[in-house]
Amino acid sequence: VDVNRDALGDISQTKTTFATAAEGVAEVLFTMGSIMLSANIDQDAVIYLRLALYLRPDFPTAALTLGDAYGQLQQYEKANQSYALIRPSSNLYINAQVNIAINYERLSKYNEALAVLDSVIHQRPQSYESLVIKADILRGRNQLEEAVVAYTQAIKRIGILEDQHWSIFFARGATYE
Repeated sequence: VDVNRDALGDISQTKTTFATAAEGVAEVLFTMGSIMLSANIDQDAVIYLRLALYLRPDFPTAALTLGDAYGQLQQYEKANQSYALIRPSSNLYINAQVNIAINYERLSKYNEALAVLDSVIHQRPQSYESLVIKADILRGRNQLEEAVVAYTQAIKRIGILEDQHWSIFFARGATYE
C-alpha cells in the first residue's frame, strides 16, 4: 500500500509498539480523528477521538484534539471538559489551560477566563502569549488600563523583539486611543 507520508508527518517518531491492543487501537482511532479534523469533518473527528479516549483515558494528545474538534463545532463547554482531562504533568497542560480560558471568553465567562490565564501566567513566567490573550480580553471588555499593563508585561517578557511582535505593540497602542 502506497501511503502519503506528507499527510502522516514524520512517522519515524511514531510509537510502533504498544503495551496492549487497546492502546494500539486508540492510536489508530486518534489518527483517524486527527485526519477527520484536518479535513473539517468535525463531527466524525469527535466520534473517533471519543473512542480513542474510551480505550485509553490517559491520552493527552487525543484529549487536546477532541477539545479542538468541539471548539470547531462551537461546543465550548464540551471542549473545556476535554481539555480538563489533561493532567498538569503533561507537556500539553498549559496549551489546554489557555484553550479553556479562550473558550470561557467565548462563553462570556470573563472572570473564569482571566482566572485561568492568571494561573497560566504564574506557572509560565517566561512566556508572554498568555499575557497577550489576557490583555485582548481586557481590551474587549473596555478595561483599558489593565489591558495596557498586561500588554506591557508581555512585551517585557519577549526578550528579543522581532517583526512578528508588531501586533502586540499595535494592540497596546490602540488601547491608548
